Amino acid sequence: MADLRLLELSSSLYTPGSGEAVLLVPRPLGKPLAVMCLGVGDVWWFQWGRDRMALVTDSMAVAAEIQETLS
Repeated sequence: MADLRLLELSSSLYTPGSGEAVLLVPRPLGKPLAVMCLGVGDVWWFQWGRDRMALVTDSMAVAAEIQETLS
């Protein structure tokens, strides 16, 4: 979320009672982009769009990919 903010993108985090957390990134027109946050051991993965998945080793690079998806 912090890296998205540095790229001037807002976001909110939805944490259901069960299941994975979802990061919601507003789009100019339409539904927000939903980014599923999957924790596996000590590793985090983000998944969004059609088959876009990124291992979070460099969160700014992932944020830039999310920004590109919105363009």
